[in-house]
Amino acid sequence: MSARPPQIEEVQRLADAVFDGVIDAKSLQSLEELITSDLACLQAYVERIGLHGDLIKQSIERCSGHDALLTIDRVLAAQERIESRQHRIVYFALACSIVILVTAGWLMSLPRAKGPEMGVISNLTVDQISESSSFLLGQVLRPKTDYVIQGGMATVKLPHAIIDAVGPTKWRFLDKQTIELKRGILHLDIQEGGTGFTIITPDGIVEDYGTRFLVEYSSSEGTGVSVQSGRVHVGLKDFDGNISRNIDLTMRRALRLSSSKKLIQEVGFIEEKFRSIEAVRGNIVSIDGTIRTMTVPPQTLLVNQHKTRNHVLIFPELQNVILTEDMVVDGLEGNVRFPAGTVLNSYLLHYDPDELTTQAPRGGVTFDGKIAAVLGGADSLSKSDKKFGLPDLQYGPQVSRELELDEDEVQVSEDRRTLSVYFGASGAEALDQVRVLVYRNQ
Repeated sequence: MSARPPQIEEVQRLADAVFDGVIDAKSLQSLEELITSDLACLQAYVERIGLHGDLIKQSIERCSGHDALLTIDRVLAAQERIESRQHRIVYFALACSIVILVTAGWLMSLPRAKGPEMGVISNLTVDQISESSSFLLGQVLRPKTDYVIQGGMATVKLPHAIIDAVGPTKWRFLDKQTIELKRGILHLDIQEGGTGFTIITPDGIVEDYGTRFLVEYSSSEGTGVSVQSGRVHVGLKDFDGNISRNIDLTMRRALRLSSSKKLIQEVGFIEEKFRSIEAVRGNIVSIDGTIRTMTVPPQTLLVNQHKTRNHVLIFPELQNVILTEDMVVDGLEGNVRFPAGTVLNSYLLHYDPDELTTQAPRGGVTFDGKIAAVLGGADSLSKSDKKFGLPDLQYGPQVSRELELDEDEVQVSEDRRTLSVYFGASGAEALDQVRVLVYRNQ
């Protein structure tokens, strides 16, 4: 007997629920009963599958149930040769059960393809070029998926926060405001609107009240929390996972907690933990293209001494430089005058290709402040080394380090927060360097 329209609609609704990953056990049973007891319901289910053709195609390519789908084809062909309705129902039940299981299994195996966007990878250190990591700049991170970085550092940009993961680290997003840290170090810079962001470890929870802080976890050492500025709320878990003790931690304080030892104890604050992370990107918000940061600043930038194959290196130089007198610099956009009292952060872009370089790099870098000046001439770079350069770093020769404006391109965005670059790779010495001065409080 033909199925009534409400039954067809119910099959379609349940089929959509399967593909959306929201069907429960009771509904799954109802769907199976409908499509194994009525040919019209089965046909409606198969037609609904056709609407999700792209998903089915991906499931065949990625799911270990490929053989099961082939079995479905054989079962459906066999049922045409069977005249007994009883046998047909048996084969339909088998086929549909396999389809449901394969589809549900595929959905569970693709957590990255489902769920809302949590954040994007906005910065990678040069270590990631050779690392077996699958991270890419601009990669979207999804909830309930484990992310692992073995070495170096990866930065994740969220709507109201910037998170630095220092390898080796493993973490996952539970939702837009919650991260589960399974091992390693996370450095968090919570911005306006991000209050309430929470980090969960096996030992406890750390809830942000608007701050910059660091959470580290290992199975042997427990959980460490350090607050550079602002305040966080820390809760210690008991054996049942319930919070047994609470403490508020304010700026320049640190503590260690262990659920197994029932311990929550204040320890000494170590500024170096933050400095080592800030040395990687300073106050860079994001990078793109073939620009990379570096875990440890270079020791020399002399020509042919620090090669950057197929990428441009950017690293923070001196930060929070307060000018004690008026200063004029010769920038690529002309002379720029800074009055005494101006606070500037400095960053250097360095490109020194080797003989194996295959492409001239392009990319952009966005800062948290406005770009004050861009220095690319040999004389302006040399004169500003002492004021803004790292004291223990050897900078390149005066002439060869400057830009060749006939092939090198540098542009500043209209809002003056993003610098875009293209460096050519021709000439006997293709070394190029650019110093970017950024206002600290603008």
